[in-house]
Amino acid sequence: MTEAALHLYTTPLAFLPKESFISERYQRAHKVLIPVVTSAASTKWSAHTVLTGHTGHIEQVAFALNYTRVVSRDTDNTLSLWDIESGSLIGKQSAGSVKGKQVAIKHFTVSPDGEEVAFVTKSNNIYVLSAITGALSGEPIDASAEEILHITFCPNRRRIITSSISSTMFNVLRLWDLEAQTTVGNPMRLDVPTTCMCLSPDGTMLVSVSIYGHCPGKGLVIAWSLEDYSQVVSYTMSRVGYMKCIRFCPDGSYFATWTRDGTIHLRLGHTGERMLELCSTRTNDPVDDVVISPSGRHIASYNFGGSTVYLWEVKSGLVLNHHTLVGHEMDIRYLLFSPEGDRVVSISLDQTVRVWNTHTGEGLQSFFTGYTGTIMLPELSQDWRYLLTVGLSNQINIYDVSHQCQGEEKPGDERSFAVPVIAFSPLGDIFACGFTEYVSKPYIQRWSVETTQPLGEPMTGHTNGVRCVAFTSDGQIIASGSDDCTVRLWSSSTGNALWTIPTEMNTVERIAFTFTGEVMVLGSNHKIYVINTKAKNVVWSTGKENSNSELVLSADNSKIAATCDNGVGIWDVLTGKQMARCDISGRIFHLSFHPQRDLLAICSYTCIYLWEFNSGQIPSLELQIKYENGFQLGFTLDGKYLLYGDLVWNVQSKRPRKLGPGDIRVDLGSYEQSLIYRDGWIYYVATRGPLLPIPSHLREQFFDWTAFYNLILVWTQDKLPVLVDCTPFFH
Repeated sequence: MTEAALHLYTTPLAFLPKESFISERYQRAHKVLIPVVTSAASTKWSAHTVLTGHTGHIEQVAFALNYTRVVSRDTDNTLSLWDIESGSLIGKQSAGSVKGKQVAIKHFTVSPDGEEVAFVTKSNNIYVLSAITGALSGEPIDASAEEILHITFCPNRRRIITSSISSTMFNVLRLWDLEAQTTVGNPMRLDVPTTCMCLSPDGTMLVSVSIYGHCPGKGLVIAWSLEDYSQVVSYTMSRVGYMKCIRFCPDGSYFATWTRDGTIHLRLGHTGERMLELCSTRTNDPVDDVVISPSGRHIASYNFGGSTVYLWEVKSGLVLNHHTLVGHEMDIRYLLFSPEGDRVVSISLDQTVRVWNTHTGEGLQSFFTGYTGTIMLPELSQDWRYLLTVGLSNQINIYDVSHQCQGEEKPGDERSFAVPVIAFSPLGDIFACGFTEYVSKPYIQRWSVETTQPLGEPMTGHTNGVRCVAFTSDGQIIASGSDDCTVRLWSSSTGNALWTIPTEMNTVERIAFTFTGEVMVLGSNHKIYVINTKAKNVVWSTGKENSNSELVLSADNSKIAATCDNGVGIWDVLTGKQMARCDISGRIFHLSFHPQRDLLAICSYTCIYLWEFNSGQIPSLELQIKYENGFQLGFTLDGKYLLYGDLVWNVQSKRPRKLGPGDIRVDLGSYEQSLIYRDGWIYYVATRGPLLPIPSHLREQFFDWTAFYNLILVWTQDKLPVLVDCTPFFH
């Protein structure tokens, strides 16, 4: 609020439904001050809670305190505790903040009663957090002599078990008493590293799975007695991976382990004796997860990358019934039985929650009618009231089954996780969009910038996902490249097909036109094509040894810069002669020519290289960055400044100088990305200051965003555009 207090008042007016009373009253009166948000999608508020605040990708989420709390951890080593009802942050532990020590949090576990959270730092200290208050309790346990791999609470005492690697490279399982902060009993040693472990419900037996050699490989399963720390039974499995592959029956009568070749092994809970083996109808497919009903009578599983649920009814070591549950269209990510065991729920990447009758295998009416956002790390409360999902924009979505509306999607809408590929016309009146994979009928659609409504019918013809779109400089022609190895040209005014160009590429990833539109440059992951659009012939192409997924034309259209194997090359547009090359390791995301000098900016994941390519020298200047999705790389038209997102360098001297927020405002000239989105805000690049906060329920849609001068364009999950015009801020 101290940086942009006024914007917090304009934001609600910008994002209110247009038909609302407040919108109609105040938008007319304050039109010149309020950003314009137009969308072909519904503008109603979503009926779910959104938790925002993580800056890194969320890697772990869990319920706590009888489903009134949520615990989350991200790649920035931050652990957060949230209240579900209010959505407020109860407590937060981050790198460097735990009792004043420089730490990084790498894993956590929740106690069976949900009242405590134990987490491990990269320095291998164990801390305990109260899920009630969010405060740390007691002193940390120093386990720094070993590298902790896994941690879990014991079910009946304030004890935890850790799996770690000792200095002698033995894998060690240890039992710790949280009150005394010491180990209990004898360490349980193995010669091979443990990939996962699971405790019996009564806390008397621990089952561990270890792997020999490379993953996936032969696995060793050992059941340990926690009364005398001896091995009860051990057996091998043919192929296991690093994912979880053990689960106990809730009553402890048996446990299941599973393999990467499709086999589920059932063993008696207290003796480890062999009970039964189950196989899905599709053998050799790796089992991803197995769940067991509260009574232990039913077992459900799904395979890695599979959309089918396999359901068994077992009793006294016999299979009574077996059902194959078909209905999902994409990978399943979660299974859970109802408390009564008569139903099982499955959650899939197709954004559906399906419910099945465990006795008959038939589908039942779902309790969640639909929801938006990417389905990552789903978690469902045992009473089936709350559903957690993690969004790509580092947010946590909480859906409550008691709400009538779970999301904005309409029944029957095609759901897709395809990435939009977008190009704006240089005239600024229309934009074109296609989609990558997961689209059953590939197409390109023209849209009006003014209304965000589609113009004409979709342009169809591609037989696979669309990878890139581009306009000619006069805005008259749209080109689209596809995974079907073709480029298609279309009239931007009518949408009619003009020309189809087959290529020898396995996919077309980049398209660029010269000023006149007579020359079109295509790039893929192994080849460059230069095509004369008037003569309709290939002028030249590179050999397949090149990897040219990123390319750019120089300001005078005489040179092409493109990534090639382990580096960057520069070619003459007319002759195809390679003029220069430099070796750079790692992936390259963006390239940009200086408008006057023989200087090329090369953006990798961690730095920007500046290459004076006519000098014959390798890139000698490196500007430190962190790659951000959506950020573009470019020079201003006068060549004074280099920009990446909201980072700006003055490049007029030999040593570029990074500008700070207090420096003079940058003249962006014709630089297209004057706006960026980051951490819930739209920023203005020229001043490097926050411009417009985005409501939390919309931030998921801003994972894929495109900036065009004063506009930012995002897409909903049902493939409809939302356009934010920030021009009123610049009056």
